[in-house]
Amino acid sequence: MGQDPGRHRSLRERAQDYWDARLSSVPPFSAEEYFALLLDRALRALEAGDGGISAVLSARCHGFEIASFGRNTIRSQRNPLGHAETNAIRQLSELISLSPHAREQSISTWTSPLDVLRSDANIFTRKIDDPRCQSILYTTLEPCPMCTVATITTGVSSVLVAASEEWGGALLSGRLGSLPTAWPELAESQGLRVCLASSDPSDTASFIPPELTSMLSEALLANRKRLDDQVRQGGILSALTIGEALAELVHRRD
Repeated sequence: MGQDPGRHRSLRERAQDYWDARLSSVPPFSAEEYFALLLDRALRALEAGDGGISAVLSARCHGFEIASFGRNTIRSQRNPLGHAETNAIRQLSELISLSPHAREQSISTWTSPLDVLRSDANIFTRKIDDPRCQSILYTTLEPCPMCTVATITTGVSSVLVAASEEWGGALLSGRLGSLPTAWPELAESQGLRVCLASSDPSDTASFIPPELTSMLSEALLANRKRLDDQVRQGGILSALTIGEALAELVHRRD
């Protein structure tokens, strides 16, 4: 029996085939467009030794969109707070604190998905034919409790999740209600909408093709066990890690 010729191709190669075949025809502002681009960010995280998870916070108001792409950076930056969602949120928070000139230098123009796919920038802007002010968080994995609290505190209007996470998620399937009372009550008062991506092609707002869903899942699972084991064995930023990194500096001051 012959082997599937695509079986041993890398996830990056298969993702490139997907982008080549579909990205130019994907409707703008569709779930597929965002998650196709998030696949690239998840792969960048994997290639840096981090968890293959990514998110984009799309803030829309006054006829334009500001999109902040974040990826997991926990291991590469030794940052326990470096989850994809918190990075996407943090980047926008830092952006609005800049001077007008610095803000302009920090934002890239998005005219086609390739602008995002080929860029090392994280924040993009484009026009949108919608006068409403709202923010949508697209994330490849259900947010953990920390990211859920950050999402609510940010005031995100809605969240679209590619994959649920029973083990560590806090936002889907009634799991929000298991957090301390303040957070589900605040989410309800804000009218936060949360849904899982759909397999129905007619629902462009939440549809992700099965092939894309499969690659996103493969990315997030690729090195998860290794990273989880590292946390179990003492954490990302343990006293030992800090001590070993700073011992020489501290001893020089003695």
